[in-house]
Amino acid sequence: MKIVVAGDVLFDCNLVRQPRVPANYHEQIPHAVQKRSPGGAWYLTELVRLACSDKEPGAEVLTYPRPTMQHEGETFPFSRAYSIWSLHPREEESEERVWRIQEFLGCEEPTKTAEPLEIDQDVADPDLLVIDDLAQGFRNHEELWPAALRDGGKPKRIILKTVVSLPEGPLWEYLRREHLDRLTVVMPAVVFRAHSKLMSQSFSWDHIIELATQEFEEGVAAKELGMCRRVVVQFGEAGAASFTRCRLRFGPPLGDELKATGDLAPGKVSFERFLFHPEDMEGSWLARRPGHVVGSTSIFTAALARHELDPESYPLFLALGRGLAATRVNHDVGGGRESDLSPTAANEELLRTYHPEPGQPEPADAYSAAFPRSLTGRATGDTEEDLDPDLLSDLTGRRLAYVAAKATDVVYRGADRALAAVPKARYGEYLTVDREEIERINAIRSSILSYQDDPSDVRPLSIAVFGPPGSGKSFAIKQLAAELFGRRKAILEVNVSQLGGIGDLHTEFHKVRDASVRGQIPLVFWDEFDSSDLKWLKDFLAPMQDAEFQAASTTHPFGKAIFVFAGGTCSNFETFNKTNHELQAVRETFARCKGPDFVSRLRGFVNIKGPNPVRLSDPKAVSSEAEESGEEWEKLALRDPAHLIRRAVMARSILEREYPNLIAAKTGLASISPSIVRGLLKVEEYSHGARSLESVVKMSTLARPSQYSVADLPSPDQLTLHVSSDFLEKVQAWQLKVEAIEALAEAVHEAWRSEREREGWSHGKERDDEAKKHQLLKPYAELSEEAKEGNRLTARLTEAKLLEVGFTIKPGETTDPSALTEEERKVREEFSAKAEDLAKIEHDIWLRNRLLAGYEWAEQSDDTLRQNPDIAPFEMLGSKGQQIDRAIVRSIPEALAKSGYQLVRTGR
Repeated sequence: MKIVVAGDVLFDCNLVRQPRVPANYHEQIPHAVQKRSPGGAWYLTELVRLACSDKEPGAEVLTYPRPTMQHEGETFPFSRAYSIWSLHPREEESEERVWRIQEFLGCEEPTKTAEPLEIDQDVADPDLLVIDDLAQGFRNHEELWPAALRDGGKPKRIILKTVVSLPEGPLWEYLRREHLDRLTVVMPAVVFRAHSKLMSQSFSWDHIIELATQEFEEGVAAKELGMCRRVVVQFGEAGAASFTRCRLRFGPPLGDELKATGDLAPGKVSFERFLFHPEDMEGSWLARRPGHVVGSTSIFTAALARHELDPESYPLFLALGRGLAATRVNHDVGGGRESDLSPTAANEELLRTYHPEPGQPEPADAYSAAFPRSLTGRATGDTEEDLDPDLLSDLTGRRLAYVAAKATDVVYRGADRALAAVPKARYGEYLTVDREEIERINAIRSSILSYQDDPSDVRPLSIAVFGPPGSGKSFAIKQLAAELFGRRKAILEVNVSQLGGIGDLHTEFHKVRDASVRGQIPLVFWDEFDSSDLKWLKDFLAPMQDAEFQAASTTHPFGKAIFVFAGGTCSNFETFNKTNHELQAVRETFARCKGPDFVSRLRGFVNIKGPNPVRLSDPKAVSSEAEESGEEWEKLALRDPAHLIRRAVMARSILEREYPNLIAAKTGLASISPSIVRGLLKVEEYSHGARSLESVVKMSTLARPSQYSVADLPSPDQLTLHVSSDFLEKVQAWQLKVEAIEALAEAVHEAWRSEREREGWSHGKERDDEAKKHQLLKPYAELSEEAKEGNRLTARLTEAKLLEVGFTIKPGETTDPSALTEEERKVREEFSAKAEDLAKIEHDIWLRNRLLAGYEWAEQSDDTLRQNPDIAPFEMLGSKGQQIDRAIVRSIPEALAKSGYQLVRTGR
């Protein structure tokens, strides 16, 4: 295999900012003043060699020879880029220091020569051509191009890395004319944003996927890049989007038609995969590690080069995930530790990230994979309008019953494990997986950081936060402030509704001034600022706009400050802001209170939703589940099933914080009655939001018990203070007991084991498809807790799956299968008629979880490479794969009966 790397070349001139200045002219300094290192295509070549090192000696990487110092100006047009390096804390608050770039000084113009340097042993038909386009001349001068880009050139695959702008000039015109079917374009998000609607790093991953997909459907990217074989956009070290014309590896090949065109489908590129870090947004990880490094896109591109060289042994998920992880490694290591600056200090760790050694953690595991929703979901009742990006429902499923099952899982196992694959914003003890909350809280975070670093911005940074009473809005901002500033910020709290008059407000303003004089940036919570019919808004206008207030005849200026206005009467910003209200009288009243002027001075807002569902005004939003069950739409649908997840996160957080005795040290499982979990999650309303949820738990007698049981709940009179009257009804309703879940989990495993053994498989220490050996082919009782938990996750979804096909569960009258009544036998027959639909649902759930983990179809199963022959729709599975799902479904009635439950038709 031959790989040619071409493009712009340059030298990185690394200037060292010494930690101290010499005392005299002759004093020696411990580091070189300048260290020169190869950049551009030279640097990319070294990275490609690292990424493709596992293919040696078969893979040979060819590029330009590096000129010597005395000849470099005579032989090749190259540039010099200058950066100043200095020592930075490896992480915030860390005492360990590493070299990173303090300031990038720019790049000089390329030298102009008549004799461009030739690539050593250049070939016209390499297996892979990698081009580094830095807009330094290569794209415009054909005489610099390698043989693969000239007449007769036939590269099998091409990667064009561009970091300056969308491809343009003679190079792009040639590639578009001759090589689109073999071309992959790689670019950082900053380039993509310059030509698209992706304007903010604070957008949630859901929003970014949605806008990126729209861009490739109808935007500039569709016109310029739509016919490429693949386009990959890198979102820093946190995410990557892949769009392709390749047939998705989802199901077995359909024939030779696509193979003849290199697996390319007709039409423009479409969404293929999106990898994202669940804990971080773009730039948030870097923000906690001061300084900069270069080469992020080159490091990422090298991993893709390894994939393009041999996709079978280095699948796309691993290429994207390891490439992103490698960019983190590069920044973390920087130029090495204090002893000496080395621009290649990270290379050894980069090699281990591209090719982790056996037994070492998989770097790509830090990322989750979003996938086209059209690949799955039909079996679980999704409709066309449900196919918009929703990364939370990719994990939970769309229907309320599935969300409830996942919420139960959160209470028992904790958010870190149960919600590991979904995007989240976490600041201190505040955690949210709500898409809108993530976007708003991250936007506020970005605003605070920018404000802190901009000395010219002297106006207070004004932010509004809204939420129902007890939603935790103040808590969220305080946790964010503590995460960003620790103890370095003065936090002042003022309840505006309790101010007696303008003199009281001026007293609070003086406290803000005092904190500013001490060199702090005070964070001021103006709680219930919207009280008293908005009468206080006019008094905040001058401080917000001019950073000053007037008391008597004296004007008092502020220093920098952050004003957080917490609403007390409005549950969200949209309710508060009546600037464009449909009723003129309402608009005029709001204007008289200076509402529009106040809103115009805000620089951000966030709505915190709290544990209660966000109620919609449209009664037509009732779900089919609500119709089937006959319950009111307010209680069940409301288009906010995620409130169950919010409740679960809060409940688990309270248990971990206040009652760690209820969390098993070894397994991390909460010891809590399923009946209580049902009540906490499904009660209609918490009277005072999160405060009420916390009160219910704290009023329970949990000082010493190792099990939270129904007997520990507070009295009914106490409960009425905090929850709606249906709470005890929900608690007392029947619930699948832990023993039943365990029986179902065992039945699932034994059904799978029986089918495998029938196919000739047997137990082995490791999985071996050719020898038909599997490490899990042993009785359920002998499985590890981790393996058992995988079956329990399936078992907990039993109620949700049955509801999809028109059945539910209730306590039975006998555990003897031979003693079934005629009605029970009839229900069993009806269940058998629906078993095929249920088998499809069973496979769909399994498939969704595998796609989130990055799996793709392959003839042989390989968990290391994220490959499995069952990554396909149920209809495309082989008979063996379908039989396993059918066997699992057949095991359900007997497992329920042995645990004291029976199937019934919904509505009976």
